[in-house]
Amino acid sequence: MSPNKIGQARAFHVITLVTASLTILIGGFMVIAWHSHSEWLWVTFPGLFQMKFNTSLAFIAGGAGMFAALRGHEDYARAAGGVLFFLGGVTLIQYIAGLNFHIDELLMKDYWHPDNPIRGRMSPSTAVSFICTGIVMILAASERSCPIPRLVTMESLSLVVLAISTAAIVGHLTSASFAYNWGSLARMSVHTAVGFAALATGMLALIWNRQNVRVARMPLWIPALLCFFVLTLDLSTPLGLAAGVGYIPIIFCSLWFTQTYMTFVFAATTTALTVLGYFASPPGSVETWIGIGNRGLTIGALWFVATLVYLRRSGDLISQKYMEDLKRSNQELDDFAYIASHDLKEPLRGLFNHASFLLEDYKDKIDEDGVRRLNRLGKLCQRMELLINDLLYFSRLGRTDLAMQETDPNAVIVEIQQMMEQVLSERNARIVVPRALPQIVCDKVRVTEVFRNLITNSVKYNDKAEPIVEVGFLESADTDVGPERNVFYVKDNGVGIEAQFHQEIFRIFKRLQNLSGAQETGTGVGLTFVKKIVERHDGRIWLESRPGQGTVFYFNLNCERKKPARSVHEQDIIPIPIHSFGRG
Repeated sequence: MSPNKIGQARAFHVITLVTASLTILIGGFMVIAWHSHSEWLWVTFPGLFQMKFNTSLAFIAGGAGMFAALRGHEDYARAAGGVLFFLGGVTLIQYIAGLNFHIDELLMKDYWHPDNPIRGRMSPSTAVSFICTGIVMILAASERSCPIPRLVTMESLSLVVLAISTAAIVGHLTSASFAYNWGSLARMSVHTAVGFAALATGMLALIWNRQNVRVARMPLWIPALLCFFVLTLDLSTPLGLAAGVGYIPIIFCSLWFTQTYMTFVFAATTTALTVLGYFASPPGSVETWIGIGNRGLTIGALWFVATLVYLRRSGDLISQKYMEDLKRSNQELDDFAYIASHDLKEPLRGLFNHASFLLEDYKDKIDEDGVRRLNRLGKLCQRMELLINDLLYFSRLGRTDLAMQETDPNAVIVEIQQMMEQVLSERNARIVVPRALPQIVCDKVRVTEVFRNLITNSVKYNDKAEPIVEVGFLESADTDVGPERNVFYVKDNGVGIEAQFHQEIFRIFKRLQNLSGAQETGTGVGLTFVKKIVERHDGRIWLESRPGQGTVFYFNLNCERKKPARSVHEQDIIPIPIHSFGRG
């Protein structure tokens, strides 16, 4: 486990211990206070005994249950959760059905509130909070490893308890009684709300401690703060107002949580708070069906947003996995390139050297066929080394950063013409540029390679007595996939390429021997390099050709185009017209 994860686990462990201790301390103090019959406490802290005796016992059980769950004592934790669920559930049924099961004063008479018709009964919000806490504690005691549906349930209910308790605290601070009494004569006291905030925080820490990943990339109090803020706003406004829409930002908080299912945790939490807000809000001047419809639309909006956020996060995870796979693939390609450049070339050099030594030392002892085979072996070794070098270059071509700079293509063509002077003279070939090419911002070295490969092929695969290669520029060109702008082209009057090979020629190591009668040297990677370089410049390359009539290669680089100033080398360019064909 990494140091960060160890530190996170330790922090969650400490939070659970502290909150469990605080819960037991609050409950234990109130049990002692009830048994003391202290008038001084009653007079000095008049709101102290709003926490009922049953509530005090339940807090002790809740803290003890958290300790048991933390220590792995499943039976004790499950029993504590059952006590909380039973007390909260029976109390809530009494409120809903208008019944009295006589459990409120079963263990202790509420001697401080003799005129209260529901003496000793905890508030509805307290009952709901104990029900949620009991369910979470039972589920947390079941297994150390929790499936996603169980995690969603536990985290959602814990956040609900946290929101109810913090809303009650704010209600006491702002005198908003509906935030803590929910329209009942019983109310959640401040110290009861603090106890539930501690319980909820401890349960969240206990749950998150069982996960092996970082929980969130944002402070965990932010969604909790939003929950109680919106709940307080909802409880303090009439039912006709759509205050529940304020829960939508809470859904977006899940974007900063590591697990994608947290989107549905927040959706379930805000749904529960929306429903609770309906029953606990002050009555408004609108019809009941309007209030119910308002809540229904709010819940629909919450889940719609949650679904969109989840789909977005799922797409991001797929993209992240794709990027990780791509990174791993690139690393494997780098490893292969290293092997190709070192381990594979070494035995090839050995074979070539041995063949050369045999020819040098034993040429007079080997017959003509043996000499021919040794020469062939040496040439094959040299060709294999060329193939390895080309493959190594191709593997690095797609990942090398482009050195973008302002480039004059006219000067590039002149440089290529000077480098190919001997070949052009032997073939009686010419390079013509009808009009000055515009300056562009690109990787000059790579773009030079594009022009050099295309021009070299145009001269090499040409059966005419006077090969002519035209290099030009078009403002726009119509293609099969739509119009293209700022298009360069290289046109020749050579042998042409049949239509079925127009895509085949860009495959690595693919050479079409029927393009020329003579046996040409090369590895068949030139056009592969050209295509890769053009694509690195966010462009594309295509061609038009007819057998016997020549070929035109078009490509655009999608680079910034500069003002077409006159090139300093323009006097070296031969501006002669040449017939066009196709869409060139």
